Amino acid sequence: MITIEKKVHEDLTFWVRTIDNTAKAGFDYHEKNECFTMKANEKERQFKIGIVNDADWEPDEDFKV
Repeated sequence: MITIEKKVHEDLTFWVRTIDNTAKAGFDYHEKNECFTMKANEKERQFKIGIVNDADWEPDEDFKV
């Protein structure tokens, strides 16, 4: 779960996008690439990025948001 906190009192449009690192989209996590608009009265928006949990042991892997 990722929380975006907006500190301006106006509409704000932004992208939430994941970028592979050692973790790969579709295999290790669920890719996100979406544009959002928070209205002037919104202060927070939460996003879920699904993590794929398989039975095989792997070392920690990273991706960027």
